[in-house]
This record gives sequence, C-alpha cells and structure tokens, in this order.
Amino acid sequence: MSFVKTFASKFYRGALFIGFLAFMLLSVMLLFTFLANPEGMIDHVKHTFGIHG
Repeated sequence: MSFVKTFASKFYRGALFIGFLAFMLLSVMLLFTFLANPEGMIDHVKHTFGIHG
C-alpha cells in the first residue's frame, strides 16, 4: 500500500509542476507578445472582450 501512496504523491507533485510550467510558458508568451506590439495586443484584448472606449 505504501507503493501506491508514494506513486500518488509523486504523480501529484509532477502534475502540479507541469501545470506550473504550462502557466509560466503562457505568461511569458503573452508578455513577449505584448512587448512586441503593445498597441495591437491592447486592441486585440478590447475586441475579444467587447470593450469599447
């Protein structure tokens, strides 16, 4: 039974780590997109969420 607990613990930690890496990758990509073309990024966000102003 201890094998199952160890496996579940390692699997949970690994899944959390992979989720963290995916979140960081997405954040960095959005940051680079914003830095490359700030005005275009703001316009795209406004268009996507229907913000008029």
